Amino acid sequence: MNKKIQHEDVALAPPLPQDAKAERTILAAILIDPRKIHVAVEQGLTARDFYSGPNGTFSHNALIFEAMVALAGQAIEIHPNPIFDYLQSAGLLHADLPAYLSSIPDGEPAVTDISFHLRVIKAKSNQRKLIALGQAFQDAGFGRRGKRQFSELHKYTLSTLEELATGGKETEKRATIVTGKELLKMDVKPREFLIDGLFTCRSMNEIFAWRGIGKTWAALSIGHAVASGGKFLRWQANRPRRVLFVDGELDAASLQQRLRLLGAADDNLKLLCADMQEDPFPNLATPRSQRMIEDVLGDAELLILDNLSALAPSSNETEGEDWISIQTWLLELRRRGIATIFLHHAGHAGWSRGTTRREDLLDIVIELRRPKDFETTEGLRFEMHFTKTRGMLGAGAGPIEALLTTDLDGHLIWIHHDLEDARVAQIVTLRSEGASWRDIAKATDIPKSTVERLWKNAQQK
Repeated sequence: MNKKIQHEDVALAPPLPQDAKAERTILAAILIDPRKIHVAVEQGLTARDFYSGPNGTFSHNALIFEAMVALAGQAIEIHPNPIFDYLQSAGLLHADLPAYLSSIPDGEPAVTDISFHLRVIKAKSNQRKLIALGQAFQDAGFGRRGKRQFSELHKYTLSTLEELATGGKETEKRATIVTGKELLKMDVKPREFLIDGLFTCRSMNEIFAWRGIGKTWAALSIGHAVASGGKFLRWQANRPRRVLFVDGELDAASLQQRLRLLGAADDNLKLLCADMQEDPFPNLATPRSQRMIEDVLGDAELLILDNLSALAPSSNETEGEDWISIQTWLLELRRRGIATIFLHHAGHAGWSRGTTRREDLLDIVIELRRPKDFETTEGLRFEMHFTKTRGMLGAGAGPIEALLTTDLDGHLIWIHHDLEDARVAQIVTLRSEGASWRDIAKATDIPKSTVERLWKNAQQK
């Protein structure tokens, strides 16, 4: 009678908890970016957390993860071939396992943060542990275990239940909240500036412009200023810091020439030039590209990416998805204390090219524009406008005009003026040459009434 009831219970019992999708996603993420094995191990994931079925035999997923952990411990690259070799030498290479392993990355997303999937796997594993413990207690109650086994089971269960109850690594952390009053009383460290009044540490920023305006010159000058503790236009870096400049457009010779002209011989300024790589530089939206950059970041506090069109070319269909991958990566860098500035091209409408969601989380967005009265003989001259500011108020966010020219010794130097001062000077010059208010308004792209007001103010001064 008991045997019949037991048989019916087993037949009617629901399947053991598992999440094959989460397991496969974790394995795919590690195959795409092998460094994630360390994240998984640090968060307590083991091969026994993968679903193995009622008979306790390791599943394909569990075997593959066990091999990954072993290879990481031996400093061997986590790749299908070494995994095959490891499992074969251990006598664990099932006939259909190689084909399954090769198919794992197919169609799987490049997951940057695997923590969610880790928690899912651990939660399912804990549920299976509780079911197994419940079955063990039942067996002991029916006398199918000796007293000594029952005592050992009792101790094991208490420790396991305590671990589950206290959370450990399997429990999600609760969100931390504070009241407005508590927050105001907290000693919160203010955001430190990389360049006083402009870019802060741990910030995400964009500089965009139409091609040929001077984005790279400006970005190299900013990198030089931060690396040397120097100055860019009206902003002063408070101390030298490490900088990594990633160039995806210029050839090595052109980049070398520009650095020489700027006098940017800084040990703190490192350059990753796509033109100097043996193979084509991978798309910035891929884990491989991000891993290549992180491998040489070192202790840099500023990463400059020049530019998105070259480093992350996308079609209209894939651009949104690619940006999500890049943004997730930039946010992770920010959490690690690294500020970023990426360069981008302006579209035909005058705004930054592509998806509008790009600017949502940015701190500073700068547009470089060519002045209306620009002449090619002037060299490099542009207007600098702040289209988004976070933490910049008042005159600090006002537009300026910048000119890259040479001093008496032939060295490149930046000269700048507040844009209104530059426009006033232009108005005074045109008026002294006999230009009408209408002609001046057309030349400066300023309303005629504003032109007259600025001229009168200049005369009064």
